[in-house]
Amino acid sequence: DPLDDVGTPEKMALEVLYKHDVEKKEERYLPYLEQLKKNTALRLETNKPYKKFIEKIRADEAGEEEIEIQESSAEEGGRDFQLEETIELMKDLLYLQKSA
Repeated sequence: DPLDDVGTPEKMALEVLYKHDVEKKEERYLPYLEQLKKNTALRLETNKPYKKFIEKIRADEAGEEEIEIQESSAEEGGRDFQLEETIELMKDLLYLQKSA
């Protein structure tokens, strides 16, 4: 964060605190990143309930009522697609690490 939203005097004071203990970029997962992206794209492309959910969101953006999306979510059992994909991604990562 370049602290562009802060005035100059405050920025100078904050830089001492803010940049003092900056966390280093984690690179241990970089070798797996491309494969993880491919796996996720394939899973999302073949996940019919997810695709149906996205279509309903796009329809809502085109002007249909939000109530339909909420009803659809209830029909889907309140699935958390983001959580599901996170779990699958972690499984992939563990497998790739074990295979390396």
